[in-house]
Amino acid sequence: MNSEQLIDCTVGILTHNSGKNLRRALESVKDFKDIVIADGGSSDDTLAIAAEYGCRIIDQHAKHYPSGNPYHPISDFALERNQLLQAAKYDWFLYIDSDEYISVQLRDEIADITTQQVPKHLAFEIPIKNQSPDTKVNYRSWKQNYQVRFFNRQLSGEFQKVMHERYVFDRETYSVGRLHGPWYVPYSKPDFISYSKAVNYRLRVMLSSNPPVTLGSYLQIGWYQPMKRFFGLTYRTCLMYILFNHKEVPPLWLYRNIAYSQWVTCRVATSLYMNGGKFS
Repeated sequence: MNSEQLIDCTVGILTHNSGKNLRRALESVKDFKDIVIADGGSSDDTLAIAAEYGCRIIDQHAKHYPSGNPYHPISDFALERNQLLQAAKYDWFLYIDSDEYISVQLRDEIADITTQQVPKHLAFEIPIKNQSPDTKVNYRSWKQNYQVRFFNRQLSGEFQKVMHERYVFDRETYSVGRLHGPWYVPYSKPDFISYSKAVNYRLRVMLSSNPPVTLGSYLQIGWYQPMKRFFGLTYRTCLMYILFNHKEVPPLWLYRNIAYSQWVTCRVATSLYMNGGKFS
């Protein structure tokens, strides 16, 4: 595309040593006029790849965290996403992660919306499609999940929640549309030791932001929700392996990781509750 054909939309991406997958993400959004990257101090070829695609680069707050943690933790994802949002040059805004990418169909839908003088909606849900690590297999899901990942900044919303952040705006005033083209999320397969360290850190951060300090909140957060997720996951997993081709069902190591995260939730919530909302 020449400059006049590029899409009037900003794409926001968080990076830290993302060179392995960043090119794939940027290739999928290269037809957007503005790509802004918030980098956390990458030491690989992340910034060189970003420069190839003409990205604007700003610092994450996480870049200035105390050193010493090899996982480069972001303790507040909403803070970092909001910084990307504030740096955007265009009203239309799309955000993806550095290991994700968008479909051609989704790109074309977004291009069409950004040219409309009076769009029907200012926020759109996008279907997520999980893939194998090599992107060759599109996995089935129990139900199609959607997220608001493309919206207009005229909504005056903001990202909220330190983990599993979401864009929050007045949904009573503004309707939400739904697009058909997916954004792709290939699963990665970290070794279990690395995964367990990461999930322990993330759940400590997430639960300490709103710790269970009453018996009721502890039972809800620390036991009822994790047990509900675990048994629901077990039930759905068994049914999917019975009903579908096993190659189209997410791998068992993924379910193992999700189940482990529920156990960590119980443990961390218990620690916080027993210590008055703080870690001992």
